[in-house]
Amino acid sequence: MPDGEPLRFRVDARLVHATLMNAWVPKFGLSWIWVVDDEVAADPRRRHIYEMSAMDAADVRFFRCAQLLEALINPPRGAGIVVFARMQDALHVVGLGLSMHRLVLGNVPRVDDSTELYPSVHLSAEHDALITSLRRLGVEVVA
Repeated sequence: MPDGEPLRFRVDARLVHATLMNAWVPKFGLSWIWVVDDEVAADPRRRHIYEMSAMDAADVRFFRCAQLLEALINPPRGAGIVVFARMQDALHVVGLGLSMHRLVLGNVPRVDDSTELYPSVHLSAEHDALITSLRRLGVEVVA
C-alpha cells in the first residue's frame, strides 16, 4: 500500500451496508471498498446487490481470499477498506502474508455459545481463539 494512503480492515457480516456507506466512507474519505468473501465473489447476484448498496459513493470490488494479496500489490488510489465477512477469512489472509496492523470488528453475528460484547458484536470461544491467533501475528483487534 503506498505511503500516506490509509488502508483499513474490518470484519462485518453485512459487508456493504448503511453504516459503512453513511459513516465510514465520509469519515475516512474512502474511495474504494474491497469485499473479501469466497461465496460472494462467486455469486453475480449478491455482488450486484452490494454494488447497489454503495450508491456510487465508493468503488466496490470482490475477491476470494486467495486473490487479495495479489490485488493489493497495485491497489486503487485513495483511501480504501477491506471488509471480511468472517474473522476466519481475515486470519487466513494474514496467514498467507498480508500485513495487517489493525482489524475492526463491526458486525459479528450471534451464535449459540456467543456473548454479546456490543449489540452488533457477539464473540464465541471460536472467535476468542481467532482473535488470539490474530494478535499473535501482530494484528490489533478492536471492536
